[in-house]
Amino acid sequence: MNKERNKSIGLGLALGASFGVTIGAVVGAVTGNVSFWVAIGVAIGPGVGMTIAIAFNHDNKDQ
Repeated sequence: MNKERNKSIGLGLALGASFGVTIGAVVGAVTGNVSFWVAIGVAIGPGVGMTIAIAFNHDNKDQ
């Protein structure tokens, strides 16, 4: 159970970081400040991904 939880959290972190970079690059290209928005995406993305992974784990734990 613990290995499965760690795997899920790691996956959430990786997905969050990749989506954060992608969204940051798109917003940066539109606004003309890519480096700033990629950095913001890298900072916020893993936090969002980890939150989603933890919420997903809690939902599956009840079933």
